[in-house]
Parts: sequence; structure tokens; C-alpha cells
Amino acid sequence: MTAQILTHELTSLLAEARKRSGDLRSATEKSLAELKILSSSPENEVARELSRKPSFPSPFILACASKHPRITAMGIGCLQRLIVAKALAQSRLREVLDAFRDAVSLGPDIQLKILQALPSLLQNYASNIKGKYLEDTLAICSSLQGTKVAVVNSTAAASE
Repeated sequence: MTAQILTHELTSLLAEARKRSGDLRSATEKSLAELKILSSSPENEVARELSRKPSFPSPFILACASKHPRITAMGIGCLQRLIVAKALAQSRLREVLDAFRDAVSLGPDIQLKILQALPSLLQNYASNIKGKYLEDTLAICSSLQGTKVAVVNSTAAASE
């Protein structure tokens, strides 16, 4: 994960947010500012530093809650990047799972993005995904397995 990629994603999200949501725009601007501070850090430290900033994923979580497929797709994609890099603050796991659960109704593209993110979430945050978190993660997979879109259904079945 590079700060450059996240900067690009946040800039794109900011362009979309300007059209729709003040809260999303504000959170995106704040995360961009946090990322600029880290831009001089070595690449291997960026993920570690971001994981210590619980407010950083806020625009991505808000994007998932927007119910706009394009914005939601951007949010899920960025959350997946943070998850893969272990750059997501553990304190935000509940909100990420809630965002994924709320976005499953937005169509096959969104559903597939969620399914792409879940294995990394389970692997990289295994010590945190227990009890209710594990139950919610499996419920997301189960709800996606029940979809009528064949590719989503079969991918969800393979994820469980």
C-alpha cells in the first residue's frame, strides 16, 4: 500500500463527496491532511502509522453508508486496501463490518468487493474477529450466498 494510492483514492472520493455530502467531504479532507503528514514517512511505516489513527478510515466508512453505488464501491475498495496493509485501527472493526453489512444490497459489484475484503479481514485481524464480530462476518457471507447473482453466490459459498 502506498500513500500515493490512498491520496489518489481520497482525492477521487473528495470530488464525488463535493456533489453529495458535507460530512463525507469533511472527513475526506481530514484524512487527506493526515496522509500528507505521513507522505514523508518511509512506505513501510505508513500502514503502521495509519493503524494508530482511528479517524483515518472515516471517509471510507461514510462512503459505504452513502447508498450511492459509485461512492460505496470507492469506500469498500479503500477499506480493503487498509485491511490488506493492516492499516485499519482495530477500534473501527465494528463500523467496517456494519458498513459491509449495510452495503450488501447495492448490487453485484459491491457484493463482490465485500467478498474480496472479507478474507483479508479474517486473516489480518484474526485475533479481533471473535464472538459477535465473527458471527457478523459469517452472516454477511451467508446473506451474499443467498443472492440470485450466480457469481456472487458461488464466491460467497467459497468464502464460508
